[in-house]
Amino acid sequence: MYLNIRISLSIILLLLFALTSKPVIAEEPAEITIEEKIEKAKAILEKYVDENNVPGLSAALAVEHETVWTDGFGHADLRHMVPA
Repeated sequence: MYLNIRISLSIILLLLFALTSKPVIAEEPAEITIEEKIEKAKAILEKYVDENNVPGLSAALAVEHETVWTDGFGHADLRHMVPA
């Protein structure tokens, strides 16, 4: 079980890194705003929680050592239905 959690967290961290890193290509890509990246990350995390029966997940995004987004998905305490 702990291995599945570690793998899941690794996938989530890689996903968030990919969404926040700059592309390494020669062409000039269309600029994606941080708000668009956050919305994309939220959609991916919500889908992940739903599809994998994850009880709860908290996520944060920092840019240049400053937290720009935090959110919780699912529940931190299922018995008392405390949101994550």
